Amino acid sequence: MKQIREISALEENFRKKVSAWLEKCKNAGVEIFLTETFRPQERQNELFAQGRTAPGKIVTWTKNSMHTKKLAVDIAFAGAELYPRNHKKWEKIAEIGKDLGIDWSFDLFKVEKCHFQCDGSKFKEKPVFDGVPEWAQKSCQKMQDLKIITKDFNDTMPTFRFAVILDKFLDYLGK
Repeated sequence: MKQIREISALEENFRKKVSAWLEKCKNAGVEIFLTETFRPQERQNELFAQGRTAPGKIVTWTKNSMHTKKLAVDIAFAGAELYPRNHKKWEKIAEIGKDLGIDWSFDLFKVEKCHFQCDGSKFKEKPVFDGVPEWAQKSCQKMQDLKIITKDFNDTMPTFRFAVILDKFLDYLGK
């Protein structure tokens, strides 16, 4: 399935933020462009399968992406170096975005420098614990609320993740 890059595909309020962000970055001497905006669930599922059950390398850690809600964008820098190694360039555009209510995935999860999404404080959503049985979802949420497990928990493989949950929960009960 083809990438959608049009800013018009985003949720209206987020679209306004992204438009202002692109302009402010340009005015600050850093030109960036959108490589993906809205992502239908079918495309998200395809990307999630990549490197797991389909050929290719892993490029996403969740099936529950903010892209599917029209609240995320992936970007690249204009010029010769699309994805700069210089972390300061990324920090500069991230700071501009923060002022507009745009979160940087790298700040949130320490992955995906090119991913930016709507400030999570306005769109609290129930996390999805991929690979964890439905009966254990409430326990996972409770453990996340108690800071026993963290947001980046979905990075691990399902079987290992479930074993870690049980281990951490048993440790917690033992305290």
